[in-house]
Amino acid sequence: VEEITVRKLAERDPSSNDKPEMLIMPLKFVALFRRDDFDVEESVKLRLSFKGPDGELLSDPWVNELTLAKLRARMMWGLPGVPYKEFGTHWFVLELADDDGKFEEIASFPIEVIKQTE
Repeated sequence: VEEITVRKLAERDPSSNDKPEMLIMPLKFVALFRRDDFDVEESVKLRLSFKGPDGELLSDPWVNELTLAKLRARMMWGLPGVPYKEFGTHWFVLELADDDGKFEEIASFPIEVIKQTE
């Protein structure tokens, strides 16, 4: 998915505490990995988050651990949809935890939320 077209932004409920709307659109996010050292099994901790055009985190991050028992491995996240508050470029951000548990961004993928023209 590279872009999502919506007719208009949802009406904001003042009691929603400015929570984003969810565009119901089940999708799978897939990431492929390979081991650095082919002779040693590795485990990694990954975090996937979704950010709005202003960099605001729009959902709780999804955290998973992956054991690279083979040379290559695939991680799949089943996502219920895409949260959004505004039109513009949103980002899936993939992070990897270091040995101290601190996450560092390793990749980001844009997805454009655009307004449908009549």
